[in-house]
Amino acid sequence: MIGPHVIPQLKRHAELGNLVLFTGAGFSRGLTNTLGENLPDSDTLAQIIWSEFYPNDAFDPASTLADVYDAALTLNASKLKDLVARQLTIDSSKTPGWLVRYFTFPWNKVYTLNIDSTVGAINKAVHPPRPLVQISCTAEQQPPTSTKVLPVYCLNGTIDDLPHKVTFGFTQYSKRLTQGDQSYMQLSAEILSNPFVYIGTKLNESSLWQHIELRKDKGGRDFLEMRPRGYLVTPSLDKPKQLRLKGFNIEWIPMTGEEFSDQVLAQLEEAKSVGINFLMSDAGKDVSFGYVRDLLQQKPATTDFLLGEEPSWCDITSNRAIIRTVDEEIDAQIASIVSDRTGSRKGLISLVGTAGSGKSTTMMRLGASASARGERCLWLDRNTSSDINSILDDVSSLQANPEIVFVDDADGFGFGLVSFLGELSDILPDTLIVFAIRSGVYDKLVRRKAFGPGVPYVERTMPPLSDCDIDKLIEKLTQEKRLGKLRGESIERQRRIFKDYSGKQLLVAMLSATLGEKFEDKVLEEYNQMDKDMRRAYCVLAIATAYRCSLSRADVVAAVRDWDNELLNAFESLVRRHLIVEDRTRPLYYKVRHRVIAERLMGEIHAQGHFISAMVGLAAHAALSENPETIRKTAKGRMLIALINHETLRRHMSNEECEQAYGELEVNMENYYHYWLQRGSLAVKADKLPQAENFLSQARGIYVGLNSLIENEYAYMLFKKACARPGDHDAVGYVEEAQAILEALMNHPYRTPHPFHVYGSQGLAWLNRGINDPETQKEYISRLIINVERGINDFPHNAELAKLIRDLKRRYYEMGLTNTPPSEDGEPIEGE
Repeated sequence: MIGPHVIPQLKRHAELGNLVLFTGAGFSRGLTNTLGENLPDSDTLAQIIWSEFYPNDAFDPASTLADVYDAALTLNASKLKDLVARQLTIDSSKTPGWLVRYFTFPWNKVYTLNIDSTVGAINKAVHPPRPLVQISCTAEQQPPTSTKVLPVYCLNGTIDDLPHKVTFGFTQYSKRLTQGDQSYMQLSAEILSNPFVYIGTKLNESSLWQHIELRKDKGGRDFLEMRPRGYLVTPSLDKPKQLRLKGFNIEWIPMTGEEFSDQVLAQLEEAKSVGINFLMSDAGKDVSFGYVRDLLQQKPATTDFLLGEEPSWCDITSNRAIIRTVDEEIDAQIASIVSDRTGSRKGLISLVGTAGSGKSTTMMRLGASASARGERCLWLDRNTSSDINSILDDVSSLQANPEIVFVDDADGFGFGLVSFLGELSDILPDTLIVFAIRSGVYDKLVRRKAFGPGVPYVERTMPPLSDCDIDKLIEKLTQEKRLGKLRGESIERQRRIFKDYSGKQLLVAMLSATLGEKFEDKVLEEYNQMDKDMRRAYCVLAIATAYRCSLSRADVVAAVRDWDNELLNAFESLVRRHLIVEDRTRPLYYKVRHRVIAERLMGEIHAQGHFISAMVGLAAHAALSENPETIRKTAKGRMLIALINHETLRRHMSNEECEQAYGELEVNMENYYHYWLQRGSLAVKADKLPQAENFLSQARGIYVGLNSLIENEYAYMLFKKACARPGDHDAVGYVEEAQAILEALMNHPYRTPHPFHVYGSQGLAWLNRGINDPETQKEYISRLIINVERGINDFPHNAELAKLIRDLKRRYYEMGLTNTPPSEDGEPIEGE
């Protein structure tokens, strides 16, 4: 009845949890409602509604459910709701076993055209291993973030959406499509990139055919078939439809839904268990942390680490990564600190270096070495699916405290880094914390007194390649047959070439030496040689990789927003050419082979005019798939936050283009406080203060509690309002409110440099525009200087605060004040 290849194909997909179930009206046929009757099909439901509302008129067989429903809705909406709900509420005690088998299968998700109560009935009847979560696509509900539940997307609404928020009939469906319905946009991308099983349709439903046609055709003869095979389960199908389906790469399986359950799904019990276990582990996502001893068990694999791919644990265990001089030095320092049993706190070590300098490789080496000594080591990086509080809770619940915690890519924690590391050190006072951070953001995120006077803190910097490092690297490249342009050169010549790049990052030095051309030139050459379809996919992946996020094929397709089989061919070409690689922590997710490469491409992507489209598409897709309440817990959510940052946008767009981008994203992000914060910040920068106040007030209204970023920007806006019209009677009140907000932020235990800078810079602007009395000016500028000096004491390397204090002191002396301005404790501050 079915081809011999079907079961093996479904088995592979089931084990990976990437099959999608799509159910039509016929899927629910045969189920019993709470009235003891079979669930009606659309024709029968239309007749039931007609007989209730028009009992004296004969039913017109040409009438559609949509027509009948709309007519009844205008007469008595409440009566219609009760009538339809009774007909479509399933009796959970009479749920058949074949139906249960569907909803205990490891589907990635389910889409349905039905609005009946199947979800509630299944949850009540069998308590499936992954509870069903019903998502109404007409009520704009947020999708779940965990794969431990099975999301059921109700495309036409649910019983709870009766009577106004349900979609009956193709006319209403088409209206939603023409309005850019986000649920259908998501579905469209997944149909092209995920294997679907369609059940319960006569294939006479226009909406279903429109779904299938979104897969488009294969393209020209030069294109390979990259669309995953789909399966249509229906007892009969005429020959023209069979041929048409083949063009969409969809295979017909001549069975009923019940037969498919009993004869096909029943054979996949082993694959079902594998898939359920995989999905219950959140589909391979990192937990809060991992033990280094477990990470070192990673299956050996061939990688292109020596050709610029980011390091993996198997690069460490296979000795593809050399042991650098700095590795040995820091390893000895770590061993000394850990072995010290005097009872003192172990404290923190920071490893500071530029992008691509080898920080992650060194951190992995240090972890492997410490684990080999028998020390209990935890590994954490910003790919974790947990937020800071969850990580701290998980650490607190450990049965045995680790000797060392390694935190790679620590800058990914943003301004929460200091509080996180401080609390982690308090929870684990006898544990050494080693964290790696980019030098470009180190001074912004870490201040001298951040961890308290009783916490030892050592700062280490990643040095250039030493002569010993260069010799080891040449030897390793020789062993692995990766010398490239260096092959055939004398060892002296090889050393000299490497020394020319020894002051560069490790990645840049290694690739430039072996390729025989500048790193930047090679990266740009690869990009410019791509055809249009490859570039569309690569732009999206490059932007995502730059912000520490890997993407599935469905993510890429959805972000490009113009999908076809040619795009899938381009995607596979990128994989074959090793321009993108699979994320080893997340099967079937991809990224550019190194983040530094992605970052170096940002300027070129912008220069060629591709950034705006890729960024907006990526952000819109991420907003659709992320829950605002848990957005910081996922890599995609954190990428979204970074993408919509107004400073990020202004680096790549004009103010007008930024406003256009924010406008396009509003429909997706109206419930995100961070969206309104960034849009308001852009308006503040553009001096559009009424808009800024509106947007920032919305951010304040959405966020529950104190958010320092929102409050800081709101205070900035108040200062600018006062300075714009200093003579207004409300201006002084704006300044006082702004100062009160900023002073509270400056006194916060986990403060940042921002409130100090706004307080000083905008205070200086107010001094120049709104204060005329000399004595008041003197008192006011002294107050500004005192508070900015406090900030410099906390953030001694912050260049903006250093410049600001010079400006304030210069203004102080320009006012004819010869006394040295006072410090926080009342003592004079040393003059310039």
